[in-house]
Amino acid sequence: MGDLALPEGMVELGFMTQEEYDTHCAELTGGMYGNVNAALQYHRRFTKYALDPNGLNMKQCKADPCAFYRKNDQDKTEVILICYVDDCVLVGTQDAVDKVKADLKREFGTVEDGILRKLLGVRYKWGEL
Repeated sequence: MGDLALPEGMVELGFMTQEEYDTHCAELTGGMYGNVNAALQYHRRFTKYALDPNGLNMKQCKADPCAFYRKNDQDKTEVILICYVDDCVLVGTQDAVDKVKADLKREFGTVEDGILRKLLGVRYKWGEL
């Protein structure tokens, strides 16, 4: 196959026989974790869901395509979501944050890591002012 090869483990995991592994190639039709294009594919899918009225029903910030927000009926921002690759930070009213977390868990199977401690190399420390 020259310089290109199928991912290791395809035979061991039962996806193909050794003969198929030795003689076939695969075409990647979508993003795959660890793939160079995976972050872009995830961002596209996430953005589509975030903007969808049946999804998160948010608007995308014009200054930063990784920032989303939603306003309430009184035109006040109720939740802000910052998404960097597959890490999200949520700020807003407790009800709005809880609903967004539940929607994200249902759509993407997200796992909550708790309070923000570190993002993009910045450490956060929470306490009384």
